[in-house]
Amino acid sequence: MGGYRFQSGVFLVLFSGICYGFMPIIAIYAYQGGATATTLAFLRAALAAVLFIVYLFWRGFPSNVNRRAVLILLAVGAFVQPLESFCYVAALQYISAGLTVLIFYTYPAWVAIWGLLFRWERLSLRKGIGIAVASAGLVLVVGTSLGRVNAYGVLLAITAALGCSFYVIFSKRAIRDVGPLYASTIMSVSTAVTLGVIGAAAGGLSFGMQPLGWLMALLCAVVTVNLALLAFLAGLKIVGSTTASILCMTEPLTTVVFSAILFSQHLTASQLLGGLVILAGAVLVVKG
Repeated sequence: MGGYRFQSGVFLVLFSGICYGFMPIIAIYAYQGGATATTLAFLRAALAAVLFIVYLFWRGFPSNVNRRAVLILLAVGAFVQPLESFCYVAALQYISAGLTVLIFYTYPAWVAIWGLLFRWERLSLRKGIGIAVASAGLVLVVGTSLGRVNAYGVLLAITAALGCSFYVIFSKRAIRDVGPLYASTIMSVSTAVTLGVIGAAAGGLSFGMQPLGWLMALLCAVVTVNLALLAFLAGLKIVGSTTASILCMTEPLTTVVFSAILFSQHLTASQLLGGLVILAGAVLVVKG
C-alpha cells in the first residue's frame, strides 16, 4: 500500500509539472486576446481562488486548522510566490531565456541543500546523482547558447530559484497540518490580493480584453493553478520536497515539446535526448 501511495504521489507531481508547462503557451494566446502580463498574473490567481472557494463552500471548510500553518501559507502566497515570479520575469530583461531557465532550475539542488542542512530530509547518493543527471538533461533541452551574461540578471534568476526552493520547503512543512485543497485556496487568495494591490497601484491592470483573452485567463487559472497547484501540494505531501522538485522538471520539457507541436517549432535531436535524460534523472530520484 505504501508503494502504491508513493507512486500516486509521483504521478501527481508529474501531472502538476505538465500542467505548469502549459502556462507560457496559454499566455501567448491570452496576449493575442488583449491580456497584459500583469492582468493575466492577477486573473490567474484570482479566478483560481474563486473556484477553490466555491468548491470549499460546496464540500465544506475544514473545522480545525493549524494557525501557524495557515500563516506560513499566507506568507508564501503573499510574498514568496510574487517575489519569485517577479524576479524570474525581470531576469529575462537582462539575460537570455535559456540562461534564466538553467539558473532557475537549480532550485531542486537548493531544496536538497536546505533539507540536508536543517535535517528535514535525507539526501541519498542516488538522489544526488538524479539531480545532476536531470540538470544535464535540462541543458540539452534549453541549449548551450546562453547569450549575454549580466550580473544583475543572474542575481535575479538566483533569487527566483531561492524563492522557489523556499516555496517548496515551507509548503511541505505547512501541508502536514493543512490539507492540499485548503492550502491551495489560502495561497491562491493571498497571491491574488498581493498581485491585485501591486497591479492597481502600478496602473497595470486592464480588463478590456477580447473574449479570447478572458477564456485563456480562465484556462490558465484552471490548468496552472486549480489542477497544477493542487496536484503539486498533494504529491509533495507524499514524496517529499527534493523528489517533487526534480519531478517538476517535466515543466520546461512540456513547454518545449508542446510549443513545437502548436507553433510548428523544430525539435532538435539534442532536445529529444535532453528530455530522455531528464526522465532518467527523475527515475533515479524516485528510486533513491
